[in-house]
Parts: sequence; C-alpha cells; structure tokens
Amino acid sequence: MKLTAPCTPIEFSTKDIYGNSVSLSHYSGKKILLAFFRDAACPFCNVRLYELTNQY
Repeated sequence: MKLTAPCTPIEFSTKDIYGNSVSLSHYSGKKILLAFFRDAACPFCNVRLYELTNQY
C-alpha cells in the first residue's frame, strides 16, 4: 500500500526480531520503507531484501 501526501498514516506497531516494540509513530516526519516477508530463512525473501537494501 502506498500512501500519498497529504494523508494520515495508519497507526502500526509490532515487535522486531529481537522482541523490541516498533511503532510507526516513532518515525514521524521521516521517510521509511515498510516491507513484510514470510521468513528470514526464505531464499526468495532474502533475495528481495538484498534488492531493497541496495536500491534504497
């Protein structure tokens, strides 16, 4: 889902792989890329993650 300005972002919070709480409100005013993957061990996900980090 791509959000365009001016719109109110949805409130989203979850835990990272280390169990720390992460919330979108923490990044208010900053550009972020939020991506969801099936599993860290998934070879297809790892390739996609590698592509995203190199591109952005």
